[in-house]
Amino acid sequence: MRRIAVLGGVFILLLLVLVLQRAQRGKVVVSGPAETVAVNPDQVTRVRVHKTDGDVELVKSGSDWRLTKPVDYPANQDMITTMLKSVEELKLVDVISTNPATRSTYQVDSTGTEVEIWAGDKQVMGLIIGKSSADWTHTFVRRKDGKEVFRAEGVIAYNFNRRPEDWRDKSILKLDEPTVTRVALEYPKERVQLTLVRADSTHWNLEVPGKGTEPADSTVAARLVQGAAKLSTVNFATDAEAAGKDFASADLRLAVTAGATTHRVDFIAVDEAKMLARRDGNATLFSLYKSNLGNLMKKPDDLRKKPAVKS
Repeated sequence: MRRIAVLGGVFILLLLVLVLQRAQRGKVVVSGPAETVAVNPDQVTRVRVHKTDGDVELVKSGSDWRLTKPVDYPANQDMITTMLKSVEELKLVDVISTNPATRSTYQVDSTGTEVEIWAGDKQVMGLIIGKSSADWTHTFVRRKDGKEVFRAEGVIAYNFNRRPEDWRDKSILKLDEPTVTRVALEYPKERVQLTLVRADSTHWNLEVPGKGTEPADSTVAARLVQGAAKLSTVNFATDAEAAGKDFASADLRLAVTAGATTHRVDFIAVDEAKMLARRDGNATLFSLYKSNLGNLMKKPDDLRKKPAVKS
């Protein structure tokens, strides 16, 4: 009986989706292919996204992108590439409505996401992006100065409906791992220090003050170096988290030497689960979970070679 009830529920859900799809099709005013709006990602120089909670502006400088509003900060390059790819050839499939009174239904009024894309001084796209269709295969859009509400192919709203901090580059350190030659960890409050020094392309030596030098566990060392070279944050510290934090008394200090440059990151524990990080004395504070730093927060015993297990 329980299995029949579950199957019945699934059938009702599928039937509801079918009804919604048919109802949606019934609202089409002008059916058939409408047009394709093309944007060349390589030529885009500025993107402005306006939502009810504020504006985001992204500006290309050379080959890189920066977030300029609401803060000035390096942008997440991959996220912008994905966003521009979603509108590279945006197919406007058909017109759902031309009645201004229905705009709120499709969220292409003031509740929608207004997007402006520029190539130099020329605006190449100006859309209000609304909600997704009932079958999650299309997105409702309207030109800023147009009355037609289109069904655009694909679900694209999530590429634009992001918080300002989501557009920021989450990298703390982004180094070419093969160029890393030294990684030093210091736990000042515990008076513990260790340094990994590259021996060759796959092996590391462990140096501990007063204990000399010895070969490190290759697997543990490799994971530590990888975590240090590609260190990313979960989020950026809030004002409340940052208040009163003194990095002069850090819980952990990290120094990574890549090529001729040494990069330093200091960490302070917020509570049992979270830490704040600051890179090279920079004002930006990053927020991380200790669980994400498991491969990095090692002590000397963790890095020592383990005795071979006798069979």
